[in-house]
Amino acid sequence: ETATYLQFAKNCEYYATSRSPWEKPQLRYQEMDDWITFGVDQLRDTKSHYIRLRYAYQVIRLAHYSKQYERVLELYDNLMPKIDNDPSIMEDWIEGHRAGAMFALGQRVEAAYLFSRLFDRCPSKRASAYRSFSIRNDQEWKACLAKCKTPEEEATLFAIRASFPNSKLQVEMKEIYQRDPNSPYLILFLIQEM
Repeated sequence: ETATYLQFAKNCEYYATSRSPWEKPQLRYQEMDDWITFGVDQLRDTKSHYIRLRYAYQVIRLAHYSKQYERVLELYDNLMPKIDNDPSIMEDWIEGHRAGAMFALGQRVEAAYLFSRLFDRCPSKRASAYRSFSIRNDQEWKACLAKCKTPEEEATLFAIRASFPNSKLQVEMKEIYQRDPNSPYLILFLIQEM
């Protein structure tokens, strides 16, 4: 199973790296679609949940890069419940693609919430999640805040907002402190203020 997956991942790598803008992306999209189908079939036949998670990541990533945003969400909903693995950074990477697909489909608040969770949990994707986080108005902000399940998640939202240029840092720090007095973001903002 491992050898088959590694060969599949190597084939997917071609589509995940930047290409010449003169290439015809539609041709690549059809090839990517074929690899998605192959990857889903392999995932179903694979017993190792460790390898299954990696297949899910590759096919979801290919769907995202080929701009099949609805399919990203379908793949996520269909494949992730079939995987029983130990906690893994791959889950965060998959969440990033899911959030990106939601954003592309206009589900801005849901995407912003997922990007905030990615920002907090995954240092390797923190910069990407920060750049992708987008709230345009107070209504979206309140809706995103309402999605938070814990005070720590709310504090993370305020930390992201505090990081934007022209933010009112002391106001945001107060909001963070009210929700999570032990937030690691407070020390960073305190140093920045000083």
